[in-house]
Amino acid sequence: MATLYRFHAADDSLLYVGITATGLQRVRGHASKSHWWPHVARATFEHDRTHEDELTAIDLERPLFNVDGTDRSDWVDTLQDAVSNGWLTGGAVLLRELKALVATRERLGRQLAEIDDRIGLIHAADRTNRERQEAERAEEERRRRSR
Repeated sequence: MATLYRFHAADDSLLYVGITATGLQRVRGHASKSHWWPHVARATFEHDRTHEDELTAIDLERPLFNVDGTDRSDWVDTLQDAVSNGWLTGGAVLLRELKALVATRERLGRQLAEIDDRIGLIHAADRTNRERQEAERAEEERRRRSR
């Protein structure tokens, strides 16, 4: 079992949810490496928790800066919140870049779907061509034997 922790901003926004078996060592790691750390105003701790508890908290509570353990498609909205709240220096530029990346990902997704469709057609045509060639060879072999 481990300790589930939550870091909150001064306005009580949930910044980050994590789980640790090393206690303060992990907190110190965030303090020294996490860009969002200066916005932490308070922390809460729940002992005897599991990794599943952490994933559930991340999924339900939607902390602003969690990345691992998420299946989030709303990073544009999340970044917009960070920019609006002044939590991210240079965030407007990042937001524009993220929006462009999302648009590119969507466009590439459509292109990949088209490519998959074309590959499917090519495979179907190839199968038909091979079947025709095999039928022609079989017919030629039958004629050769009948002579």
